[in-house]
Amino acid sequence: MPSFFTPDGRLHPCNLSPGLFTAQLPGGLKVLIKEDHRTPVAVCNVWVRVGSNREPEKLQGWSHGIEHMLFKGTPTRDEGDFAREVASAGGSTNAGTGYETTNYHITVPSENLPVAVDILGDALLSSVFDPDSLDAERKVLVHENHMYDDIPFGFGVTWRWGLELAFDESPYRNPIGGQDQNLLERDRDDILAFYRSAYRLDNMTVVVVGDVDPEATLSLVAGKFLPPARLEKAAASAEVTMVPEPPVEPPHTGCRLRVETGDIKRAYCKLIFPGPGERDDLRPVLSVVRRVLSDGRSCRLYRRIQEELKLVDDFMVMTETGPREGVVIIDLETHPQRLAQAIRATMGILAELGRDGCTPRELDRARIRAARSFIFGEETVQGQASTLGYHEAIDDLEGAFKFPERVAGVTSAAVAEFCRRIFTPENLSCVIYLPEGTSCEDHGIPLEARDLDPLVRVAPEGKGAVASPQAARDEGPAIIVPGGVKSANDTPFAFSRLDNGVSLCFRQDAALPILAMTLTVKGGATAETATNAGLSTLTQMVQVKGTGDLSSEAVHEALEGEGASLSPRTERDFTGIAFSALSRRLDSALDLMGRLVVAPSFPQDEIDQERRLAQEQLTALQDSPFQAAAVEFRKLLYGDHPYGRPLVGTTESLPNLQRDHLLAYHHQAWTAANLQIVVSGDFSADHLRERLSEVLADLPAGTPRPDPQPGEAQQPHGVVTRRLARDQNQSVVLVGWPGVKHPDEDRPPLLLLKEVLNGQAGRLFEALRNRRSLCYNTGTLSTAGFGQGIFMGYVLTAPESENDARDALLAELATMGTTLVETEEFERARAKLLGNLLLASQSNSARVMRAGQDLMFGRDPNDLPRLVEAIRTTDADQVRAVAARIITPDHRFQVAIGPAIGPEIGPEKGTQS
Repeated sequence: MPSFFTPDGRLHPCNLSPGLFTAQLPGGLKVLIKEDHRTPVAVCNVWVRVGSNREPEKLQGWSHGIEHMLFKGTPTRDEGDFAREVASAGGSTNAGTGYETTNYHITVPSENLPVAVDILGDALLSSVFDPDSLDAERKVLVHENHMYDDIPFGFGVTWRWGLELAFDESPYRNPIGGQDQNLLERDRDDILAFYRSAYRLDNMTVVVVGDVDPEATLSLVAGKFLPPARLEKAAASAEVTMVPEPPVEPPHTGCRLRVETGDIKRAYCKLIFPGPGERDDLRPVLSVVRRVLSDGRSCRLYRRIQEELKLVDDFMVMTETGPREGVVIIDLETHPQRLAQAIRATMGILAELGRDGCTPRELDRARIRAARSFIFGEETVQGQASTLGYHEAIDDLEGAFKFPERVAGVTSAAVAEFCRRIFTPENLSCVIYLPEGTSCEDHGIPLEARDLDPLVRVAPEGKGAVASPQAARDEGPAIIVPGGVKSANDTPFAFSRLDNGVSLCFRQDAALPILAMTLTVKGGATAETATNAGLSTLTQMVQVKGTGDLSSEAVHEALEGEGASLSPRTERDFTGIAFSALSRRLDSALDLMGRLVVAPSFPQDEIDQERRLAQEQLTALQDSPFQAAAVEFRKLLYGDHPYGRPLVGTTESLPNLQRDHLLAYHHQAWTAANLQIVVSGDFSADHLRERLSEVLADLPAGTPRPDPQPGEAQQPHGVVTRRLARDQNQSVVLVGWPGVKHPDEDRPPLLLLKEVLNGQAGRLFEALRNRRSLCYNTGTLSTAGFGQGIFMGYVLTAPESENDARDALLAELATMGTTLVETEEFERARAKLLGNLLLASQSNSARVMRAGQDLMFGRDPNDLPRLVEAIRTTDADQVRAVAARIITPDHRFQVAIGPAIGPEIGPEKGTQS
């Protein structure tokens, strides 16, 4: 790969994109700066080339541990100062540790970029690792690991089990979070030596993207990262304890199997295969394979194993790619009785791809979807910085701009060769996680690897769709991947009406050739009863699954082939469709969208399928401790109320929902008088209005629906408690109260109340995590709608700390209603809230979501300036008054989920349960 860095300490324009500059400073620090002037925001994103794969054995888990410790104090900042400074600057911050890199980022209004650069330079290069703070953080790291171990799907416990099974010699076998013993016992000197080895200037890249001046930004970075004392310190830290070249997993000679059982309701399975490394130059092929298998509703796994065969209820394809090797994982969620068939069918699809490759249409769709992903990633400074930093970290900066082109060059033959190499039974490691008491023999689930082998060694069914590797593609309109310095666009939303009276709210922004749209009607769950709960969600799910003679597969294959995306959207108070598209491939996608809005076919088989998936989703909710607790909390607070039931319905209501009910709901809700369209992006307003008028011409006129009136929540009398016993590592505790009765009631003070409490600079994090190490995660949530909302505090904690964590949470919440927030803390919360409202306005999709919700609740779509001004004029006494009215500690609803109650765990005496 060519080098784009000149080690002379000066800024150089980079020919990969206008507005992109590179520099290499003394000590080897690389700097990437990209101008984007659309919104007055900027991000500083620092990439360090260290992760769990580069750890020596005795320090496994400490790349992640160091990430935590870097914000615990330096010679000039105490623990907590970092988060408070970011909040005062109106910013947001986070960090993440991977297998090969650790990433830190702070996004701020661009005028406060110096704060972000100063904090990251100080934290990453001058942390002191105070012994007391280190010992306290060890407990937090253990909390975080145990939290993931209570999650069966995705990156939860089955991910850890799977990599432990799939790798013997490769460091992928080691969890990023490490093992409890290593976290609790490792000596501070060893941790510091590893930190100094990894956090060298020549092992780091600083990426700045946003509304910045490049030369001034380079001077800023140099001043904060390269003061003379720091350079001298870096030169003296020559010892390298990172593993320079970790071992690569040798080929396996047979499939592997691990079967576990637990206190869960569903069956989970991960099919794990060794993936290519970055040096194999197969990432574009892997991208095509992943998109063919799992991108959108026209992909093979969705169409075949979820929709046609109905063998799974959820799935994911996950990949990790490091310099030397990677991993490809197919994650399945289903019922135990369908698991064996699901594994067989999935392996059959992989074998089919290995024999036939993919079709010309699949290749073209992958090309378009890759370009779409790149362009939509350009909407935010965070997305741009992440793309730049990742590609620079793998020594492929060119790929940050050329990757869609590389994907376009992949052939069907390359896909087939890749799949034959990777997806073999010999390469397979399989993890199965089952509910306790499952009879594996009854369901054909293997318990030994030798029994798994015949299940996965299957031939592809039928001949499949054979395509010549050189088959011509339907190129369609050209896809232009944008680049360059973009101009600010503060255009407000404007109003228009379609020919049939549909309300159209639009905002033009030509910075990127994309647009986002929402089509929304009032309703949602607010009109439902216990008998027909889930009707609005089921209607929306089926509405997008066919029109006229076009099946769901045909509809979404056509939409996704044009680079468009369409998905159902149901909330408590409204329902609708979210739509996004590439501007230059818009017309045919609008035709399909219009047909789904006006004349969905509601096929009976799709109703049956979505009803079944809803029932399975209700069961799956119980396998997520936080979600299960939230379901119980709503039951307690609302009782028989539309807000008290899951959006997907209940096990009692779903069998009642028939096709006639869906048709009637759609006919009443989706009318010209009720439909609200909000769109933002690159389009001609006249052309879009004309096209929407055409595709929605047959929508019934209808009459405007009044605002729903679902009613108030129940009031707690004393402490109303429910505790559910489960075999899990962590306890989840929720405490809460009925909230505001309308979205505009006390909106600014309520937003400020949550800002004082939430986030790394908030009271709860400081009191429960920083000072007492009681948890990994804590905060508050609130809802507001046409009916009364919720105000809720939560904490995820160790079972032995459940009572202490609950009491500490309640104590902090109670103080908000009795004592004024001090001026410095209050102004910090205000600055953070205002800054984050700005940061959240970068993308078209965020703008249409906000404007659509504002319209739904009777506000102006350009309400943000009014809200900002209201926040600026709200005082601390208004916040205290709202907290005093809502938070009544002696009268509350409370839910906990955790291990069976022991002598130290459980509700306090005298509570209702």
